[in-house]
This record gives sequence, structure tokens and C-alpha cells, in this order.
Amino acid sequence: MALTAAPSTGDTRLRILDSAFESIRDMGLGRTTMEDVARTAGVSRQTVYRYFPSKDHLILALVLREEDRFLTGVRTAFSENDTGVRMAVSYALAPPSRPDDEVARDLARILTGALTGKTRKEARR
Repeated sequence: MALTAAPSTGDTRLRILDSAFESIRDMGLGRTTMEDVARTAGVSRQTVYRYFPSKDHLILALVLREEDRFLTGVRTAFSENDTGVRMAVSYALAPPSRPDDEVARDLARILTGALTGKTRKEARR
């Protein structure tokens, strides 16, 4: 009979968060229950409550994790391809009443200032 190591606390917490994400994606926030999350994670409902005392705590932890993942991705994209990301952001934020190239220039100046520590007024020069 082979012995296997019990999953670590961090692994269980991540599994629960992953399961919450899947459940919310599939059923929606209002219909997702702690029981659904537990079933998807392969743990008991009590285990979910041990890590997250309420559904609100679970949702908050999930939102914080996803926010961190998003910001990490943005930071990585900026560090790997500064110009391309700036242009993509400028076009995504372009109001329909302004020409894209004008918005791109303005946003590039603002982003350059933010990255170099200049104020918005200094970046526009």
C-alpha cells in the first residue's frame, strides 16, 4: 500500500479558489453555493468554511487573486513590450469623437510620465 502526502494548506486554498472561479463562471455568482465549490474542489463543505468563513470572504479572496493575476500580467506586458501595450491601451480607451492618433499621442505622453515619475502636466510637454 503506497502512502501519499496530504495536500498542503496552500494547495487546498488554491483548489478552492479555482473551484469557486469555475462555479461562478458556470452558474453565476447568485446561484453558486459553498456546497458547489466544495464539490468541485473535491473537499467537504466544512473544509471550504475552514479556509473562508463565508461566501463573502471566498468571493473577496477570489477577486483579490484575480486582480493580482491581472496586474501581474499587465506589469509583465509592459516590461516585455512597452510600446505595443501603450498603443493597445490607447486604442481601447479611444473615445469615438477623437481621432485615434491624437488619443495615442496623449496617452503615450501620460503613460511615459507615469513610468518616469513626471506629473501629468510635465508629460504633456
